[in-house]
Amino acid sequence: MKTLIFLFLLLPTSIFAQITDVDEYVSWISGEFSSEVQAKQDSSFWHVQINQDVIDKVEDGYWLWVTQGIPEEELTIYRERLYHISQLDENTILTKIFKVEDGQKVHLKGCNLYIEKIKDMYVGGTSNFDCKSTYGGASYLTTDFRVYEDRIESWERGWNSSGTLVWGTDKGHFIFIKNKEIEK
Repeated sequence: MKTLIFLFLLLPTSIFAQITDVDEYVSWISGEFSSEVQAKQDSSFWHVQINQDVIDKVEDGYWLWVTQGIPEEELTIYRERLYHISQLDENTILTKIFKVEDGQKVHLKGCNLYIEKIKDMYVGGTSNFDCKSTYGGASYLTTDFRVYEDRIESWERGWNSSGTLVWGTDKGHFIFIKNKEIEK
C-alpha cells in the first residue's frame, strides 16, 4: 500500500484536470445578469441587463463579448465591449477591455480590471485614476466590483478633474442577479 501511495505522488500533476481561478471566475461572470430586483426596491438604481458570453478559450485565458443595456420591449444596448481575461500572476486575474471601432479591437488602456479571490468571492476594479472618460462631463471613471457565483455587484462612477462625482450613484453597488447561462 505504501508503494502505491508513493507511486501516486510521483505522477505528474499535469495529468489531473485543474480548475484555475480564471476558469472559475469566467464561469461565474458568464451569462445574463439583471438589476431588476434592486431597481424595484430602490429608485436610485435602474434596471440594467448585462450579457457576458464566452466567445473563445485560448491558451492564456478567455475572450468574452459583453453587452450592457436597458431592457424595454427589446434590449436597448448602450455599451458593447470585448474582454480578454487571463491569469496575471499567482494571485491576480487581469481583464483587458477593448471596444470595437471599424472592425478593429481598441484596447482601453488604463481601464484594465485587476481581480483577486477572497474567500467566496472575487473582488476587483480599475487601478488609480487611469481610465479616461468624457461621458457626462467626466475626466475619468472608476469601477469596483464583487463577483459571487450567483451575482455581480458593480459600482461604476465618473469623476471630473477636481475629483467630484459627475455620474453614477453615490449609494453603492448595482446588484446584478444571474438570470441564466448563455447557451451556445
